[in-house]
Amino acid sequence: FACKMPNKSRRVFEFEDLQLDVEHPCLWRGKELVSIPPKALQILVVLVERNGEIVSREDLLERVWQNTFVEEANINYTVSLLRKSLGDNKFVQTIPKRGYRFVGEVRAIEDHSVETISQTKEPAAKEIGEIRTSPVARAKKARRLSLAAAALLTVVGLTSFAAYYVWHKREAQANPVGRRPINTLAVLPFKSLANDETEITLSLGLADSLISRLGSLKRFTIRPFSAVEKYAKGKKDSLEFGKELKSDAVLVGTLQTVGNRLRISARLMDVRDGTQIWTASFDETESDIFALQSNLATQVAASLLEHLTNSDEKLLSKQYTENAEAYRAYLRGRLIFERRIEDGFQQSLDEYQKAVSLDPAFALAYAGLADLFSRRGNGLSGTEGRDAYKKAKLYAQTALQLDGDLAEAYASLGRIKRLDDWDWDGAEKDFKRALELDPNNALALSWYAQMLSFLGRHDEALATVKRAIDIDPVSPTIAGVLFPVLEGRGEFEEGLRLAKEAYLLNKENSNARRAYATFLFHHGEYGKVIEIAEESQEKGRIASHAALSLLAASYYKTGQGAQAAEYLTQIEKESKTNSKFLFSLAVNYAELGRFDESIDALEKCLDQHEERLVWINHDPRFAALKNDDRFRSIMRKMRLI
Repeated sequence: FACKMPNKSRRVFEFEDLQLDVEHPCLWRGKELVSIPPKALQILVVLVERNGEIVSREDLLERVWQNTFVEEANINYTVSLLRKSLGDNKFVQTIPKRGYRFVGEVRAIEDHSVETISQTKEPAAKEIGEIRTSPVARAKKARRLSLAAAALLTVVGLTSFAAYYVWHKREAQANPVGRRPINTLAVLPFKSLANDETEITLSLGLADSLISRLGSLKRFTIRPFSAVEKYAKGKKDSLEFGKELKSDAVLVGTLQTVGNRLRISARLMDVRDGTQIWTASFDETESDIFALQSNLATQVAASLLEHLTNSDEKLLSKQYTENAEAYRAYLRGRLIFERRIEDGFQQSLDEYQKAVSLDPAFALAYAGLADLFSRRGNGLSGTEGRDAYKKAKLYAQTALQLDGDLAEAYASLGRIKRLDDWDWDGAEKDFKRALELDPNNALALSWYAQMLSFLGRHDEALATVKRAIDIDPVSPTIAGVLFPVLEGRGEFEEGLRLAKEAYLLNKENSNARRAYATFLFHHGEYGKVIEIAEESQEKGRIASHAALSLLAASYYKTGQGAQAAEYLTQIEKESKTNSKFLFSLAVNYAELGRFDESIDALEKCLDQHEERLVWINHDPRFAALKNDDRFRSIMRKMRLI
């Protein structure tokens, strides 16, 4: 028996109407075998053998999970399964911060003797006489009556237990496709045992690689790196985090560098019941990091799928560079980029450039540079913004020249064509190609949804952003795309409800704060808009063009002209050097009925190619200008109509 526990002699413990055989671990209730998970059964053996004593978590790890990496959540979960199997919570007592204790009255039955080892240790004669016959006693009695009958009984008993154990193991581990389908998977960064920055970066890179490789199979939804990266910084256990990510399974493990070797312990766990689906250990030299990535991805995929095709194996073993140092530089640049470290642009740029200097054919590093400059262009205005977009476009095109199947590069190119070129057909083609190559690219979906929204394709936009949120349910950035989509659809009630929930959940979430204020404005709750915006000012947050625009408009709506004029003057001042403020100024002028000045501001935005212009046909605050020929002329020049 694979779950057999070591014992010096064959013994059976009895408590209430249950009998526990500890030599060939199994639990009986009368003649019926009790269904209990193997690990829960082993915990029961340990607790019963030490009845009345506190058994620490460390002791349980040593006895039940020998030489296996297990988180505390696994112990907690297995104990909960044990309690369910026993049908009563009274037997297993949790001792906070110390461990567990079995508190039932237990009798040890060995040969024909009965010994009570309960905490009272004072069994009455009558109680002993009424002890239910154990499986061992029944077998001995049968032997006295008939050796043949006893042999038959033993064979039947052993066969039944073996059949149960094989069935249970198959149910829990060997049949992931049929009985426990995995539709969503989260690859969590492996824990660095040394907590070393180099190891942590390597761990995050390993997670990123596995996400990309497994996602390329297009067989299940893989949570993106931006979602799982938070796990490395937090203290949540893997199963809890997996539930937060709404995943069916999580891949977890540990990573340790010993000399020039990488030692990895990996486990695939079912989030729904804590069952371990697959486990493996790897020991490779650091120079074999790429072989390790391919091997690990292939083994994980094989544990989830019935069959891997030659095409699958090729995708799982795809290698973007053979230069290990170039790969590490790329990882460092990617990590700085993903974490949006303040003043991190130059740090990330330096790492990406180091990567491409070490390997000029490293397409993924060029895609990283495209993302970096695309984000920079989105934050700048005027000539600086356009220059950043031009660099981003060049890097994306270089990446695709090196690797024509790089989803990341197509997504970046689509975003650039959308924001800077206003090439809607070209952008849509690139987004669709990116999603064809990587259906799990939540960012590409969110960028595509935004474009569909300001093109007036509202139903498609809503369906697309919902797909993005399904893939990455914890990203405030992606969730934030839903708000302008709802605004464009005129769904102000739903927008306000969702924005309020997000804002109250985290008031530091800038997307939620802005959306909440915007929908309050559309509902005419101008006093509340002022309260939220002014509170942000008091906390020292940088006033955005959108926040100042809402403040100026809300003060006018509430008859507070002096305050409104003060904020409008501030917007006018900033608009002289920043085209984003110039766009917001056009919005305020339109609401004030100063239509000529609004059109003039919009035409200047057009000359400066301000990316905010893509929203002019979407923003309800331009309602008074929608039929103005000059306004429509601007939209035609942008190919929006």
